[in-house]
Amino acid sequence: MKLSNKNIVLFVGNVPDRYIEIMGGIEININLKIVVFLDNKEKLLLSPEYKEKIHSIIKCDTDSKKEINKKLNFIKKDVLMIYYIFEKDADFYCEVLKNIKLENNPPIESIRKSVNKIKMRKAFYKYDQNMIPKFMLAKSKNDLELISKKIGFPCILKPAHLSKSRLVTVSQNENELKKNLNKTFGVINKVYKKWKIKPVPLILAEEMMIGKMYSVDVCIDSRQKIYFTPVVDLTTARDIGIDDFHHYARILPSSLSNSDIKKAYSIAKKGIMALGLKNSVAHIELMKTKNGWKIVEIGSRIGGYRNKMLKISYDTRYFENYFLIGLNRKPVFKNKPIAYSAVLEFFPKKEGYLRSIKGTYRIKKLDSFSEMKINSKIGDFAGFAKNGYLNVLYILLGNKNKKTFYKDLKIVKSLIEIETSKSK
Repeated sequence: MKLSNKNIVLFVGNVPDRYIEIMGGIEININLKIVVFLDNKEKLLLSPEYKEKIHSIIKCDTDSKKEINKKLNFIKKDVLMIYYIFEKDADFYCEVLKNIKLENNPPIESIRKSVNKIKMRKAFYKYDQNMIPKFMLAKSKNDLELISKKIGFPCILKPAHLSKSRLVTVSQNENELKKNLNKTFGVINKVYKKWKIKPVPLILAEEMMIGKMYSVDVCIDSRQKIYFTPVVDLTTARDIGIDDFHHYARILPSSLSNSDIKKAYSIAKKGIMALGLKNSVAHIELMKTKNGWKIVEIGSRIGGYRNKMLKISYDTRYFENYFLIGLNRKPVFKNKPIAYSAVLEFFPKKEGYLRSIKGTYRIKKLDSFSEMKINSKIGDFAGFAKNGYLNVLYILLGNKNKKTFYKDLKIVKSLIEIETSKSK
């Protein structure tokens, strides 16, 4: 690829500070310029020190294909790479890909499948129906009898375009399914609007799998060669007795045997081939069941907190490797752990208005403490993921000493207490 006249790295939709920081550390003989392309109604989320490091911001009406094309005409000849970070920006990203045709672009249809759980499962089923559980599209709250007959119980309802377990519910019988169908169809338009999800809301009904969840991220080059990162152990809310579906904890390195890791990689590869992904990253959620490994879902994005965890535990620069893939260069993923890392997400035990978060001061003094982010202010309404809310806070831990790491992990789990009330 000739790079001499291309130097713009275009981020479609908002971009967190850490990606701008990573871009600044990439060693390449090009004076890279970072451009962020946003919707007119969206505010750039970068902190002041990172705003200074980007070249420019372009804004437009992202519902207008004509305006997107018009705005891109000024820079398209200089664009080297195009990225999106948040799943809600996938459709906008696909429209940009139509206008800027680069050798390193991923297939647009593959991206669309990766952010639509209905299309995704149809692709998996066509490739190998044993990869996934039974599923169907729930068209209305009146599909109670059809879902009961075709899927059975327990079953799960999932919005097709939402991530982080938002509005995911489980039903053990017809009464619970009726309640969950009414609730989901009653709020889904409001939740899509809240999180700026533009496609028409769709709801997936599928058989609930029983097993242990894991995830793995990959880079896929132009020839569909897959470079795997290490597997991450997941603890879900349900694993610890909470009636919700968010990931409570992510831990590296994995406790899986080498044999199981190979099986996890094998089923992940099938899913990637089914979607036809290339020139891309992918975040794959998997489940080890009594009937073998199954795919939960695949997103054409970097997994949550994955850059940070891989840096701590393997000294691997994930996004930098993604950049190298776009230059047709071989990425460097390390598989020998140098430290332990974990991310824990905390939600309230009871929904309500946030009164206090206890334990944060002591946690910051732990040897393994790395980072904490509080996403809600006192007085904000704090709710469960299944009702469309994000975590109140997350905590990142890292330590080279296994004993200290697991001791601190236990302390964090016991210290955090989120208090809510029914009124402000």
